[in-house]
Amino acid sequence: MRKFNLLLTSLLLGAATTASAHSLWTLGENKEVFEADILYGHDFPHPEKIPAKRLSLFEPLKVVSRDGTVVLTQSGENYHYKHTDKLGKGTHILVANYKPTYWTEKTNGEWEMGKTRRDVAQAKECGLYTMQGKSFVVIDDDAAFSTQPLAQGYEITPLAPLNGLKANETAKFKVTHNGKPVEGVKVVGAPAGFDTDDLEIHAFSATTDDKGEFSFKALTSGPWYLASEVEVQSKDPKVCDKEVHEFTLSFAVK
Repeated sequence: MRKFNLLLTSLLLGAATTASAHSLWTLGENKEVFEADILYGHDFPHPEKIPAKRLSLFEPLKVVSRDGTVVLTQSGENYHYKHTDKLGKGTHILVANYKPTYWTEKTNGEWEMGKTRRDVAQAKECGLYTMQGKSFVVIDDDAAFSTQPLAQGYEITPLAPLNGLKANETAKFKVTHNGKPVEGVKVVGAPAGFDTDDLEIHAFSATTDDKGEFSFKALTSGPWYLASEVEVQSKDPKVCDKEVHEFTLSFAVK
């Protein structure tokens, strides 16, 4: 297994001192057709209107199934997306992606979106940021497909299906990068309504072992998320200082 030389940081979601002050999750459900939301903000699992200036930073939501990938269509509020039909039997992986975006902080504390050190004379810090949010929609299926990484960047994947996970039960997960396990990554988690901004702590914290794995126990039922952030040095420090990759997995605990 390749062991990455990583500079890891604790993930305090919503911390206002970084360019990535928002977090990214996604959730969806079958109604008359399948509908889903990009959750970009601080109040999991409630969607917030995406600032107009940042709309271009997001790829359309997509649904990955054994049969292929479907790109959803934005409809209504700018965070809301729809399929043309209901999702059928099977396990479907809903994916939200924040495109790689440069953010550069100036010496006066202001941030410039889409700018590098070469573009900003008073540059204090520059980062190239990405985000991915992932969740599952399981319909009359064993959910085995949910245990397979998408192998697209950094992600969190369960080692066993989560559709029967109950409070106070233990589940194992793996962090991967392009499908390969990543050791030594800090993972945090919280249920719906847990205010990480106010408390500056999380309800769950763990570090991946040499297989990229960690164990999780939910203290309560309801919606939960797991999240991590990996920071690596930029390939060209004259352009930017670092790359920051944030990724989440959202799921329900019974």
